[in-house]
Amino acid sequence: MKLDKQCWVLPWACFQGIGFSPSATFIGTSDKCERLNLVFLRHEVIVHGYNLINIIGAIEEMALHALCEISEKYLDVEIAGKTARVLEISVNKL
Repeated sequence: MKLDKQCWVLPWACFQGIGFSPSATFIGTSDKCERLNLVFLRHEVIVHGYNLINIIGAIEEMALHALCEISEKYLDVEIAGKTARVLEISVNKL
């Protein structure tokens, strides 16, 4: 789900694979972040954020229920542990 409430529901039956980049650049800036590429049958989901490696296990088990973007004003808030923080989600048709 995006901050503007735009939402996609993509079935795990169409999931084909995942890619992880630990040193990506956030779109439009020079800020470093992580990137996940989730490929479904007809869609590619690109996720930019921090600590994204911590949700790969849930993706591998097809148990991830939701990803939601977080407002920038909450990025500096200290969160216990290594909670994944999603900066941006983009969904592209293949």
